[in-house]
This record gives sequence, C-alpha cells and structure tokens, in this order.
Amino acid sequence: MAQRFPRDRISYTEGKAPFITDVIEKAKREEQTHVQKNEA
Repeated sequence: MAQRFPRDRISYTEGKAPFITDVIEKAKREEQTHVQKNEA
C-alpha cells in the first residue's frame, strides 16, 4: 500500500483497512478455537 499511495495517507489508510479487518477477524477465530480446545 505504501508504494501505491506514497504521499496519500487517506487512501493508504482506507486501502489498508480491509486487510487489517481480515487479520483481526482471523486472530479472533484462532483465539476462539484455541480456547475451545483448552476447555475440552
């Protein structure tokens, strides 16, 4: 993203948002799976 928007912080941030959201959701799912395995 930095190469695509080297001087446009707003577009950089907006373009990066979906990636960050996906990473956070994946981490939440992995954490939930880990918690469920430890409770069993």
